[in-house]
Amino acid sequence: MIESINSTAFSSLREFSVRLPESYEAARDKKYPVLYVLHGQWDLLPTVAVVDAISNIIPELIIVGVHGEGMELRPATGANDSINSRGMQFRSFVIDELVPHVNQNYRVADFSILSGHSNSGRFVLNSFLDDPRVFDAYFAFSPSLDDEMFNRRVMQNELLFTDNHSKLVMTLADEGEHMQVPYRQLIALFDEGRPASTEFFHKEFPQQTHASTQIVSMLYSLRTLFDDWQPPAAVQQEGLAGLQRHYSGLTEKYGFSVQIPLHYILRIAYFYSAADDAEKNQKAAELVHFALDRDSGSIEDLEELIVALTNQGQQQGAERVIAAVCGKVREFERCAGK
Repeated sequence: MIESINSTAFSSLREFSVRLPESYEAARDKKYPVLYVLHGQWDLLPTVAVVDAISNIIPELIIVGVHGEGMELRPATGANDSINSRGMQFRSFVIDELVPHVNQNYRVADFSILSGHSNSGRFVLNSFLDDPRVFDAYFAFSPSLDDEMFNRRVMQNELLFTDNHSKLVMTLADEGEHMQVPYRQLIALFDEGRPASTEFFHKEFPQQTHASTQIVSMLYSLRTLFDDWQPPAAVQQEGLAGLQRHYSGLTEKYGFSVQIPLHYILRIAYFYSAADDAEKNQKAAELVHFALDRDSGSIEDLEELIVALTNQGQQQGAERVIAAVCGKVREFERCAGK
């Protein structure tokens, strides 16, 4: 959906787009990290496609498409220290107006990402150099680096090399020396001076063009940033205890509350209920009880799990799930003698 706010920086209305997670309306107490996508009037839709494609291995995200183009995305101060008023206005709009508006009007977690491609990738790098603490992560895809300004700013930026706990991802397609030379020089400067607390990732995509790199770069960046989001098989095999430990670790690492997704609970409960193993059956019952304790509405999903087991010829597994549900919810229609 497209919204607008009255911008003091521009003295006019400014449009932006918002894409809410599928669970947003139902999960009234849940907060979500925010991905701000520059060139939002063009790049929001491909970003949504990437996020949806890997939704099972990254957190659910509120995606905000920030509309802007041209001189707005150029540095506020040029290579010769000339002032770009449009750049100053756009930065003020994004940082001082749009981000607070989103924080006030949506259920946002304390974790945000600023992403941009091409000219807006340049804006991302500028924002990172201005103050890397404003966002938790920065994605700069094929950033336009056509002067020495960035190298100079990196060498002069004391804040960048403090303990800022920021994350930066840079990517580049096969775009010729005019892009590759300053890109690689910038990487060398970051690698040389960044503190241990700053996570820095970079990757070149020689098979991609400037236009196509935005899609593969978003895929790479989200998977890299949240590389530990999906619980490994060994953790899933532990049942509820393993899942609780894994998602508690994610909460501590990323700084916002992360719940165990219901689809993992149901998936593991399916296999453990169907197993001819008393210990696994007990783990399945624990998962069922956990789902019911956390959300009474999960009984509908558990009904689907029972049907799935039955349809796959796992009648005993279905009966084990029914017994576990009835141990908590006697009014469940499948409970005998209710």
